[in-house]
Amino acid sequence: MSNLKISLIKEEDTTPGTDENQDNPSKEEGVTPGTDENQDISSEEGTTIPNTSGGQNTAPKVGDYGFTTSTSSQNDNINNSFYHSPVAITGIITLFIIVATAITIVIKRSRPFSSFRLYSHKKTVASLLGVAIIAITAITINLHQEENTQQVQAASDSLALSVDAHDLSITPTRDGAFGYTYHDVTVTNSTNYGYSLSAYATSANLINEKDQGSIIQDTQAGSSSILAPNTWGVSTTLPANQSSPVWSAMPTTSTTAKTLKNTNSATTANDTTRVYYGINVNTDLAYGDYTNTINYTAVSNVALTDLTFRVGEGIETIIVADSSENYKPFYATGGNDVIFTNPTQGTKYIVTVVPKANYKLNNWSKATSAGNLADETLLTTTYTAGNIGETLIATGTTGSYASMQNFNLTSCTANGNNVTDVRNGKSYTVAKFGNYCYMLSNLRLDGNTQLTTATSNVATTYTLPSDAANSGWVKDFCQPHMITNDNEYFYNWPAATARNNNTSGPDQSIGCQNDTSNSVGDICPANWSLPTYEDLDPRTLYGDGSNPSMLTTTGYFTASSQMLLGSYGHWWSSSRYSDVLASALNFNGSDITRIDSGIAGKGHGYSVRCMHSN
Repeated sequence: MSNLKISLIKEEDTTPGTDENQDNPSKEEGVTPGTDENQDISSEEGTTIPNTSGGQNTAPKVGDYGFTTSTSSQNDNINNSFYHSPVAITGIITLFIIVATAITIVIKRSRPFSSFRLYSHKKTVASLLGVAIIAITAITINLHQEENTQQVQAASDSLALSVDAHDLSITPTRDGAFGYTYHDVTVTNSTNYGYSLSAYATSANLINEKDQGSIIQDTQAGSSSILAPNTWGVSTTLPANQSSPVWSAMPTTSTTAKTLKNTNSATTANDTTRVYYGINVNTDLAYGDYTNTINYTAVSNVALTDLTFRVGEGIETIIVADSSENYKPFYATGGNDVIFTNPTQGTKYIVTVVPKANYKLNNWSKATSAGNLADETLLTTTYTAGNIGETLIATGTTGSYASMQNFNLTSCTANGNNVTDVRNGKSYTVAKFGNYCYMLSNLRLDGNTQLTTATSNVATTYTLPSDAANSGWVKDFCQPHMITNDNEYFYNWPAATARNNNTSGPDQSIGCQNDTSNSVGDICPANWSLPTYEDLDPRTLYGDGSNPSMLTTTGYFTASSQMLLGSYGHWWSSSRYSDVLASALNFNGSDITRIDSGIAGKGHGYSVRCMHSN
């Protein structure tokens, strides 16, 4: 664990050396300012913080932002307390035994007491004292070695870390003063296949040590990626101001830890990553020291034969469909990776990133020497396995793409576009096929969502049914039902076409007598719709077998269970076939067909993909 310390000081305290409590880098360890290019120097001319190459980067001047820096160094997770040292404990016990033995010998052999008897045993006592002195020396040496070499040692694949932490002193202003400091995190081990460095904070806030009620909130409590007044954030890019680079909040749990670095390439010992912490503070805050604890972890890549997909900050799910397994989807979520062991070189995977609501894809952290992501900017793309495995981590940032509801068909490209459904902030990739634009992943609209004509393709306000399993699905062709299962969303035909119950009882023999027309509305976004039977053209959606529409075998839902996962995928059309049947698209991993009988019962839960046409 490494301490992050921010000191809010009054303006008169900013002159270096004028206050005995003020950090003065020029006096630290007797270093004269300017004699060492790596020495941090604070002055009215500006604050200079060295970059990782040993050069200098000039931060904002004290006159502009009012901050100075002081430097401290520590090893992550080190406890240098004498009484917690195994060597110290052993030494204390040894000394106690030696001293007790010496006293016992003196008492037993010197009765009645006389100087002559004490003198006669002086050799014995001297020998014991000599042993004690040697033991004390050995303990001192070992304690000194422990203090300087003990580092983070966790699981077998964890790496040793040392952290050079720099404190920050800053003078708040009425409108907000910006400043930053940094931690140099060094992986002291060498690795053959690289490592992943991550971190999380003990608290979301920097807390005043003397006034627990005075806090500096993380940037999520401020304004998106910009440091609003009295917020702090983290970045691995050299800062310029409160809005550049993109600042993000530090997660507060190990399962959601922020990935700071990920490389699959071999690294040498003492590989260092500089982590920047930015802050924007105004005079509303109390003066004093604000602190937090940052927990760093580095894990070596010990199994490069594995292909791993991992969810990073701001990402809800990564869906990976393996072409060698019939395009069966697998799901990476927070704390759960998708891992393919020894993938065959050239194997194709359909990869769909599902950002959290009101987030968008920021980047992929990966090595460039292994496989290939066809397009790292699209939410749905393909990955082709290389000759070795690698770990791919998708991270997000707050924001959204072009509104799906206002998306113009002329803007849709064959290569793909990212769009955001304004109804719930969920984003998708869409692509052009012939004369229409089609979603490359399944619609994710939760139960009990109220749909209006302004943002949905409905004739009147409609509320989706609750998200729940129902044993009557297999016969219920009239009442709308939906469910989410294993990160997939399934809707029966009445729900997909935004219909309410239009008959008195769900029974297959009765059917829906009033249901005599195709859909005139559905749960798609405004200006989008369910495709008709004619729109579901296999030659367009599947082409020559290259699967450009990114179909996966998600199965379907019936009664209270998911069926045929990894074998088939089904998607509704707006076309009615009979009272109890509707047309749908069927994909078995190698062929795509249109169906309107047999298993296309309206009571089944199928997936939904929407289209935009002229």
